[in-house]
Amino acid sequence: MPRASRADLSSFASRVAQHLPGEWSSDYLSHPTYPDQFPRAEYIWDMAMVQGAVSTYVLNHDAILTGPDGIRLYVIDRPLHPKQFLVGAFAPDALKETYFWSKETPHGIAVSNNPARAAHQITQRLLPRYQQAVARTEPPFLEHAAEHGDRAADQSQTTRPGPIIPDLGLTPMDYRIEGYVPATDQVTDELRDLLLCDEYFAVRAAYHSPDERHSFWLLFDRLATYDAPGTAEYVTLHLTRDLEERNFDFRLARHPLIPLAQNWLIREGCPAQSALQSHQDRPPPADSVTTRLEDQLRSNAGDRYELVDHYTSGSPDLGIQVRALLYDRHPDSESAPYRLFLEETPPSLRTYTLREISFTTAAKANAWARHRHRKRPMESAPASRATRQGQTEPARVATQTVTAPPAPVTSPQPSATPPLSGHRSKP
Repeated sequence: MPRASRADLSSFASRVAQHLPGEWSSDYLSHPTYPDQFPRAEYIWDMAMVQGAVSTYVLNHDAILTGPDGIRLYVIDRPLHPKQFLVGAFAPDALKETYFWSKETPHGIAVSNNPARAAHQITQRLLPRYQQAVARTEPPFLEHAAEHGDRAADQSQTTRPGPIIPDLGLTPMDYRIEGYVPATDQVTDELRDLLLCDEYFAVRAAYHSPDERHSFWLLFDRLATYDAPGTAEYVTLHLTRDLEERNFDFRLARHPLIPLAQNWLIREGCPAQSALQSHQDRPPPADSVTTRLEDQLRSNAGDRYELVDHYTSGSPDLGIQVRALLYDRHPDSESAPYRLFLEETPPSLRTYTLREISFTTAAKANAWARHRHRKRPMESAPASRATRQGQTEPARVATQTVTAPPAPVTSPQPSATPPLSGHRSKP
């Protein structure tokens, strides 16, 4: 019997409960033996993926979320898909024996391993489906359906309750792949993962080649602020189409700063002008120092810099800060090869600055960031001074390269700040 368990189900379920509307609790349970998983799953109201996973795989554990009006959801790992979970609803007690196996079953769904995204998918897809299924099994409706046949069931779809929370108006991406198929099974799996969260992407720049073989996107992730602390907000995507074989492939990366994202797109083959993002979607740069540093990161070649750490954070009171630590391979930077780029946006969101600071080691750069405690004026600061607020959380590791010519900088004096959370760009 194949196994489908991972170690993060308990924490994932707890975090999903925190993001669902209303009061929800999470009850996690591990199963020492295979038969132990069946009592908890006995009344899963599903005749598709969730029920199939329970009957086919050794789950080892599960979680039950209990919410308003006694709604209960069953959460398990999705077999063979390490970046996804399965969520199904339990049948209400009143329906367990009378309408449990009907064709109105509100089948479960696959969700992202991002708790905020998963909660949104549950709220927009599974809970409305559950409400409609319950409504279609209530006695008044059943009596009417018995009298008038299936037509009443079809008409009921327009009169049943809608989603628990308002629709956010998000729409999935159009990848221009109609008539194409994934090039490999791996592309199929990666596309499935992408489709679970792409409705949260806002397009900041896009380019489609005249021969239709290439498409490039620079995207803002609306839910990055609710992901793991420090998650970068910008996503780049390069999709390639084989016009003869009628299949497609794609590459995707995440970036802390827009110039780094633009550099990635240019290196992938996107025209430089098309990779530029309009300032309509973000504040304008505060000064020429910011513009110069952004131009350096965006346009230069040679693999001079390698991004080794990054962290994005913010709050309504303190504004937004992005920290990107890069290793500088230029001979002139041999004595202080680690460059900390700090982008700060004040709470007013009217402008932002980018500054560069040099360090002899990555450890010293991270120690300085952990000990900074005061926000300093940014607008008139020269490139050689630290004027940005640091973080207390550890940086996230990335692997990509960008290039830039040297910029004279000096190491600042240490100070300390609490961690932040949030994002800057407009949704």
